[in-house]
Amino acid sequence: MSDDRVVSLKGRRPESKPTLAGCLVFANDQLRMPMEMGATAPEWTTLEPIEVQLEGRSGPTPVHVRFGMIDHSPEGTSGYVDENEHGVNADLYFERDLFLAFQSAAVSAAPLTLFVTFAARDGAPPHLMLAIERRTA
Repeated sequence: MSDDRVVSLKGRRPESKPTLAGCLVFANDQLRMPMEMGATAPEWTTLEPIEVQLEGRSGPTPVHVRFGMIDHSPEGTSGYVDENEHGVNADLYFERDLFLAFQSAAVSAAPLTLFVTFAARDGAPPHLMLAIERRTA
C-alpha cells in the first residue's frame, strides 16, 4: 500500500515579518542624553521621533530611537527594531569605534548631519551603518 499524499508545511510555519529598513537622517543638535537612574552606559535619543520612509511603505513612519554601544546592549547584539501602532521602536547599538564617532558627533559644536541606516529581518538584530557629514551654511 502506498501513500502518495503530499503534506505541505507552509500553513504550519509562522509568517515571516517584513524587513524593517530605512535611513534615519537628523542633525547632531537633535540628540540628547536622557538622565536615567542606574544607567550603566551612555545612551542617546532624539528630541522627537524621526520620520522615515521605510522600504516598501507608501508614507513616512515615525521612528522612536535610542542609540548605545554594543558592549552595553542587554542582549549583547546590535539591538532590535520593532513596529507597533505608534510607529517603529528601535534600540540601535554600535560597535565601540562607531559609537565613539557617533558620540563625538553628538557633542560637537559643529553643525553635523548623521545618517544611520538600519535593516532588521524577522526580528533579528539589525545591520547598522553610520555616516556623518558636516552641514554647510
